[in-house]
Amino acid sequence: MIRIFALLAALAALAGCGPEPVTRRTEILVLGDSVMAWNRLTDGAIADVIGRRLGVEVADRSRNGATILGTAGETIPDQYRPGDYEWVILDGGANDLQRRCNCNACQRTLNRLITPDGSGGAIVDLVRRARADGARVLYLGTYRAPTGRRFFQGCDDELDEVDRRVKRLAARDAGVLFVSGKDALDPNDPAHFFLDKLHPSPVGSARLGVLIANAIRASGGV
Repeated sequence: MIRIFALLAALAALAGCGPEPVTRRTEILVLGDSVMAWNRLTDGAIADVIGRRLGVEVADRSRNGATILGTAGETIPDQYRPGDYEWVILDGGANDLQRRCNCNACQRTLNRLITPDGSGGAIVDLVRRARADGARVLYLGTYRAPTGRRFFQGCDDELDEVDRRVKRLAARDAGVLFVSGKDALDPNDPAHFFLDKLHPSPVGSARLGVLIANAIRASGGV
């Protein structure tokens, strides 16, 4: 059983490899960590679902393990490529909180990600880059994962605080949209999650993709 789990995890990890190139036809750019990248191997990542639902070209540059803060060239902000996009969709921050402060006494890391009033920090800097290029921005907030998972136990409060701060950013800019992953995934429904009880299953990625696509449609579409 352990070997089977390890094999499945390895295959799922491959789904986060090889970010897609940005082309002149790209209308939506997706950035982020493994939440976005999961199920890419089977064309079932969040970006794949969004593209099919909206019928547009989507470039997915998300990567497993990616952080907002960190070494230049390896972060979520570094995934961004200037372009004439309608939307830039992103998530991120959980890996920073886990690695830098183990989701405990994280005020400094939280403030580096995004300040309490939502006016500064690395997330805001990335949003501003996309907005300066003319894109609208959708930030996917956290979802609740089932109990009993191995990683990110005890991170819910910190992730909720990131969401609150991003909502304050969105309240000041009509071109920024916050969407909560809690509206798509149910921690009590195993069908929504991978075996690790953390990442989305194909069903989970589909639900998140539909949530985002519907939010984009409701905001005027692409």
